Amino acid sequence: DNQVSLDIIKALIQSCHRDLNLFSKNVIKILDMILDTRDLELVSLACSTFVVFCAHHDGSTLGVDNEFTISYESLVKKFAGFCTYTTADDSVASKYVQCNSY
Repeated sequence: DNQVSLDIIKALIQSCHRDLNLFSKNVIKILDMILDTRDLELVSLACSTFVVFCAHHDGSTLGVDNEFTISYESLVKKFAGFCTYTTADDSVASKYVQCNSY
């Protein structure tokens, strides 16, 4: 279900990017919830969805909408946390390296 949702969100962003500010807050919240699952496959899909989001978001609501700004900054910190994640399990570590390639 989460994979399908992320695919739908990505397609929605690409198709309706002119109206992205209308639903950008919801996209950020969904991505934040997906990252909390710690499922590496979902994290990877969330990364690619966030890349599409950033490619189309003009940043005009950052700093204007305080709730959105806080949520956005929190999401960026979570993504950054995945870049510095360390583990003794080599199989998990290699999956994180693949995820961080975005």
